[in-house]
Amino acid sequence: MESDAPNWDLDSLCPGGPGGDTFATRRAGLQERLAALQQQISSLPPIAEDPEAWIVALLELDPLEDAVSELSSFAGCAAAADSRAREARSAEASADELRRELDSILVAVEAALAEASPEAFEALLDTPSLQPAGPWLRHLRSGAALRLERSLQALKVSMDREAITGWGRLYDLLSGDLMGSLVADGEVRRVGIAELDALRAHPSPELRRAAYEGSSRAWHGIRDICAHTLTQLTGARQQLQDRLGIDEITESLYSNRLQPETLDALWAGADALRPSLVRYLERKATLLGKERLDWFDRSAPLRGAGDASRLSWEHATATVTDAFRSLHPELASFATDAIARRWIDAAPAEGRRPGGFCTDLPQSRQSRIFMTFTGTMDNALVLAHELGHAWHNDVLATQPACRRKITNALAETASTLAEATVRDQVLSQATDPASRAFMLDQELQAAVAFLMDIPARFAFERQLFVLRRRGVFDADELSVAMVETQRRAYGDALGSWDPTFWCSKLHFYIPEFGFYNWPYTFGYLFSAAVYARARAEGPAFFDTLRDLLRRTGYQSSETLAGETLGVDLTDPAFWCEAARPIEARVEAFLEATG
Repeated sequence: MESDAPNWDLDSLCPGGPGGDTFATRRAGLQERLAALQQQISSLPPIAEDPEAWIVALLELDPLEDAVSELSSFAGCAAAADSRAREARSAEASADELRRELDSILVAVEAALAEASPEAFEALLDTPSLQPAGPWLRHLRSGAALRLERSLQALKVSMDREAITGWGRLYDLLSGDLMGSLVADGEVRRVGIAELDALRAHPSPELRRAAYEGSSRAWHGIRDICAHTLTQLTGARQQLQDRLGIDEITESLYSNRLQPETLDALWAGADALRPSLVRYLERKATLLGKERLDWFDRSAPLRGAGDASRLSWEHATATVTDAFRSLHPELASFATDAIARRWIDAAPAEGRRPGGFCTDLPQSRQSRIFMTFTGTMDNALVLAHELGHAWHNDVLATQPACRRKITNALAETASTLAEATVRDQVLSQATDPASRAFMLDQELQAAVAFLMDIPARFAFERQLFVLRRRGVFDADELSVAMVETQRRAYGDALGSWDPTFWCSKLHFYIPEFGFYNWPYTFGYLFSAAVYARARAEGPAFFDTLRDLLRRTGYQSSETLAGETLGVDLTDPAFWCEAARPIEARVEAFLEATG
């Protein structure tokens, strides 16, 4: 089926595109503002000696950060849609430079806050104009142990522009240009890697296998470059961690404002669900006529779904907005408006980067969503997920940048809740057993991803730091480690694995931070708890939900959960209770397909 998915509107954000005069003018203006603020802050005495001057400088950070984020998001969108376009790649690189300049300024701010006496620091926060920034400034001060001495930290940030960020951009360039061969119906066709990945949800087992094999061949061809890239990324992080005396997960917990006890409790909840999910995968294998599922069958629709599982873009958007309306009219209205205003880019094309994302444009108070739509229900769920992110951005839009510091863990709250809303709505409308089984399968696919696949990624990333101590990475060695972690996560539920997954998963190559995996599991189970509360309390809960989302920009996860929901995230019982509806879904699936 030909895709009728749209392309987004970027022209209204920056007329002339990434190579135009508007972008160049804005970039130059930001460079001047950043240089001026850098000079201003570098000349300031300690906070106790001139707090008023520090207040002026700190108040400039919010509007400056919004302007940098706006331009960076625009450039990132342009590069994602066509990674082969030189102007887009150049714009993205120049936006990265602006971000690094801002990071350099924050190094000086963090150091000054850390060096201030408790009395001087508290006096600074008592300033009325800085009241909104209080939580953020406290968080910066608390991270002093995770930073080098001021001069070294500034040097590190500067060097990152030429080192760790460059490796991440190299991966983006390689993955965006990567093409695979699809062998189907006796023909060989060159297909973009994003389109190949999307075909893993196709009803045809032959096409799924062909897409997987084509993708694997493509990644295998650049696996040595990927291994070298991971060597540099992991090695750079490990050297810094050794200097600071911390382990590989400490920075991730700090940046997510999360206690280690909460992460331990989260994994305990996920582990408790594994036996139920294995039963689901075993039953699905039987339904597909296999002894065990292959890796590329995990997203396969059930037999009998047929054309009913293929959606037009219009059908997909109607499905999403109707489901959102069942939760609250405001959410449906927001989604309808985002679609009408062309915030979404979803049409398959060569040169598109794999994966999907939603990016915030704080000055425009808009978002942009990137995904590849091939007509599957899974695509509709991705759309719902990304629209949830966009709505979250909208809830936070009126707050200053210092109160929009959403952590990766809490960033998944609205998105995963939105996804669950669509699944439940479609499931409730399924009248025949085949349709009901199909939707239960879609829901349990997500559970497998968050509670089996994500733990495998987390374990693999931790293993990278063990392997890096032995020397540079070997591609074969990484493939063995990848399969080992997949086996531990899935048990005997699958009959084959994906040795090149470490190549294809973008999240391992993000230069700005590591461990972009466990926050998804956190968001999945936390949002499940929030969703259960929303369904139990009805529309009356919506104000609480909005309040919760607003707090994600500045509170710790534990404080937010305690004050809005009255729960303790360090207690494994919370996570087990959050997972209880998933166990019920497994039983419903087994009953529907028995």
